[in-house]
Amino acid sequence: MLHERGESCCLALQSLEMAILEYEEQQGVPGGEELIKEDTSFNQQREQQILKQKRKRMGIKTWRFEEAIKKRNVLKAKQRKWKQQKRGLQREILKREGDKNWNKKRKEKMKGKRCHKRKNQKIRNVETEQK
Repeated sequence: MLHERGESCCLALQSLEMAILEYEEQQGVPGGEELIKEDTSFNQQREQQILKQKRKRMGIKTWRFEEAIKKRNVLKAKQRKWKQQKRGLQREILKREGDKNWNKKRKEKMKGKRCHKRKNQKIRNVETEQK
């Protein structure tokens, strides 16, 4: 039964299509050309809208992306500095542990720097007194 209904529907649709084609031929205006013109104009409008939207959105997207890249680069640079500082501290600790008298050496260095500063101050004081 379903097969018979399907055939009857197909016959009805074919007869409708034939009637439409006959009507268009009588009118003298080819319907296919109108549809093609409408489709092309619609497609052109649609493409223009899509291009406008892409231009606006892409500008914002690229700007945000570039800004994110800059922030990430700055963060990475800071992280590298922190790591280098940590490594430096760790190296100093290892040196201290290896050298038993590191505290005495440090004090001697500080005294040497202070003595050097005092000598420079004395020389300046002597020069100002001579003038």
